[in-house]
Amino acid sequence: MKTVAALALLACAGVAVAGPVQSSNSGAGSASINVPRSVLWNQNTTNFNGVVDQDFPDFPTYTSGMVDDFTTSGQTWKVHHVTTYYTQGSGAWGTGIGSAQLSLYTKSATSPTGADLVGNLGIVPAMLIPLGGAWALTADTSAIGALQGINGDYWIGLTPIAAFGVFGQEFHLLSSNATIGAGSAVRNIGGSFGFGTDWTDAGTLGSQAGADMLFTLEGDVVPAPSAAALLALGGVFAGRRRR
Repeated sequence: MKTVAALALLACAGVAVAGPVQSSNSGAGSASINVPRSVLWNQNTTNFNGVVDQDFPDFPTYTSGMVDDFTTSGQTWKVHHVTTYYTQGSGAWGTGIGSAQLSLYTKSATSPTGADLVGNLGIVPAMLIPLGGAWALTADTSAIGALQGINGDYWIGLTPIAAFGVFGQEFHLLSSNATIGAGSAVRNIGGSFGFGTDWTDAGTLGSQAGADMLFTLEGDVVPAPSAAALLALGGVFAGRRRR
């Protein structure tokens, strides 16, 4: 583990509460965390290295958002669920965490562009699921218009909202597989972690330069117009045969 910022103290009812001081942690071993259904994109194998990716309402200058890139490979997608994965045991996470910041950027460079730190699609309900050694944070995004009918290259992130004084800190797990596209990026616009306020290679903080973050996207592939027409035509012929 490495410490990259001075200890922050918050006086609360006469008690000093230590703020988040770590930007990353290091683990050991390797595991495939979760394989959901109807997967559009899956990066789920980790070596348990992790990097900060948490909205701290009580320490906002430490709030950090992490994103990674994906491509629809020429298809059109409807993304129904976004899931990100975290260490389990560094903090005191639990069912009290029920919301997250959802981010989406069109990919036009090797790091995200845009002024937003996290949550440029807003706060969404999210559910924390224990996986035995790791946490999965999943959000139903089927009502998020920006994720329905997307086609192209993007950066995406789902950052849990969890006060440090209540839940402590967990870390977004990094992938142990070869990097796909660009690596993950993290931004701490408040600057309290000391690694700069612009987008930074998240893997570097986790001693894994260029690494992807763990995330999965679930949903549907929208049929191409020609395929949809053929399906409709097939339905017409089927109807005629039944008469």
